[in-house]
Amino acid sequence: MPAFLYKAKDTDRHVIEGTIEAESEAAALDRLASLGYFPMAITEAQPTQGPAATAAAAPGRRRRVRTRDLSLLTRQLADLVGSGVTLLDGLNLLRHQTEHPTLRFIAQELARSIKDGLSFSDALAKHPTVFSPIYVAMVHTGEIGGVLEQVLTRLADLSEAEDELKSRVQLALVYPSLIILVGIATITILLTFVIPRLVSLFQEMGQVLPLPTRILIAISRSSVQYWWAEVLVTVASVGWYQWQRATPSGRRAIDRSKLRLPLFGPLIQQVELARFSRSLSVLLNHGVPILQALEVVSQSLTNAVLQEDVRRIQREVRDGSALAKAMGESQLISPFMTNMVAVGEEAGLLDSSLMKVATAYEREADRMMKLLTSMLGPLLIVIVGAAVAFIVIAMLLPIFQMGVIAQ
Repeated sequence: MPAFLYKAKDTDRHVIEGTIEAESEAAALDRLASLGYFPMAITEAQPTQGPAATAAAAPGRRRRVRTRDLSLLTRQLADLVGSGVTLLDGLNLLRHQTEHPTLRFIAQELARSIKDGLSFSDALAKHPTVFSPIYVAMVHTGEIGGVLEQVLTRLADLSEAEDELKSRVQLALVYPSLIILVGIATITILLTFVIPRLVSLFQEMGQVLPLPTRILIAISRSSVQYWWAEVLVTVASVGWYQWQRATPSGRRAIDRSKLRLPLFGPLIQQVELARFSRSLSVLLNHGVPILQALEVVSQSLTNAVLQEDVRRIQREVRDGSALAKAMGESQLISPFMTNMVAVGEEAGLLDSSLMKVATAYEREADRMMKLLTSMLGPLLIVIVGAAVAFIVIAMLLPIFQMGVIAQ
């Protein structure tokens, strides 16, 4: 959409200058008039070339914004707005004081959009990779209700709670992942470096090797001779997985299989339902209509199967069904959540009931993560230890055989 540079007077007869986007010059004049400005001059802006423009046009090259960084920026902006600083001045202050390059760029773009006449929520919507639909919807309600400071504070709390839950999940997977990596590295070194040197020694003996030793030698030779095939299969598997994730049907199949995993499936379901309950509670608490809230929350879920289920619930609620009744038909939502929602609907405290559900699910997910860590760690140690023990025994059997023959 073309951009136009304008000079105009506001209602207080102050001369202001800025940039506005519109389909044509006439549309730009109409938009300025709708904002209460009196245009004095307007010209179409020329596209800017150069490194700065290239950097602005390619934000994907910048550092990824973590939930923790966004939470800190949101809380700082809430404190500034609560202290009487205007939103535009607050964004400019954050632009100068933040050390995160992407957030510095985003704050600059938000300030520029607001200066051009956009609302804060519309400016946020221009950066969907940073600000989620929940974030934009809550800011929109805060602007309408005049409670932007409270909404920003609640958003910071929501981001911190989500980051804490994500950190607990990642921490629970660190120990098992470390065991797997160490086990793979140990077995790879034994198969590719140690065993080939021992094989030459056994060949010089000229004796018949035990069956475990012959099996191990065959595995070692395959690993050394056909390493390129293993790499090719690994790369092809990763590529196929990424391709499947990029298609709607493939993503649904992968996410459905994740939910069926014996240990990780229930954990994924608990974490997703906790996010769904907390996000829906926050949106309803700030006056977002339930149909819009369900649409926004569905976009925040990472599991495609649960996304489809929430969209089905939204369609049934639109057709006149109660939320609890629509949830009761789901195979992924537990009766506990359905009953809590039913009680909340009858008492007019749906947001409070959903927050209690989110707390319960997060507590259950934390318990499952501790159980998973306590079970998975020893299990992986046994598996890796058994593989290493097989290798060691297979290598020692010919040596024991030599001792028996010598006697």
